[in-house]
Amino acid sequence: MKIFVLLLLFAGNAFCEGDSYSFILKILPSKIVVSSPKDAVKDLSLIIENKTVGPIWGKIVDEDWKALEYLGIPSQATRVVTLKNYKKDKIYYFIPQSPPFQKIILQFNKSNYEIPPSKS
Repeated sequence: MKIFVLLLLFAGNAFCEGDSYSFILKILPSKIVVSSPKDAVKDLSLIIENKTVGPIWGKIVDEDWKALEYLGIPSQATRVVTLKNYKKDKIYYFIPQSPPFQKIILQFNKSNYEIPPSKS
């Protein structure tokens, strides 16, 4: 029972915007909202929430286009991916492949942003 309560507390903190050690990508029908962590850590996590009516297929690549992870996320589901031995000097991307969408650069210490950018 104590473990369950601790997991609930940890999960609640993981989804706090702007104060996380993980990238949070919320995939919506017409845009993707990205929340980035302040600092890089050795094992970086990506929390990808699929808020669309269909599954999302994509991959995570580095700046050399080497595929690090292929993933499928069912509709209305969340997937957590951990990148082991993350290197601060490399650039990483999440690329939605089906349905196709533009690549998402995983940048640190950036306020929440949308892809495509909202028209203000």
